[in-house]
Amino acid sequence: MKKLLLVLGLGVGYVLGTRAGRARYEQLRTTYEKVRGDDRVQAAASKAAEAAAAAAPVVKEKVAAVADSAVHMVRGGSEDSAPDAEVGVEPGERS
Repeated sequence: MKKLLLVLGLGVGYVLGTRAGRARYEQLRTTYEKVRGDDRVQAAASKAAEAAAAAAPVVKEKVAAVADSAVHMVRGGSEDSAPDAEVGVEPGERS
């Protein structure tokens, strides 16, 4: 994924920064449209979207756990113990 973003960024930078003229721009745009419309590319994009959607709940739980741990550490606890407080809730105000 990082390589894809790098290649995409380089391509955009080249297109925006090139002095090769309109003909080269049109050639690049045509190639991009062909690649984007390719069935294999569409299948890979669909598969990546499905994988991201399936992983979203797990990622959400992990991010929440890390955030809770960070809040606990900032409030003076250690990383090994469980958080004592909820974010934005003062002691004694828990429901």
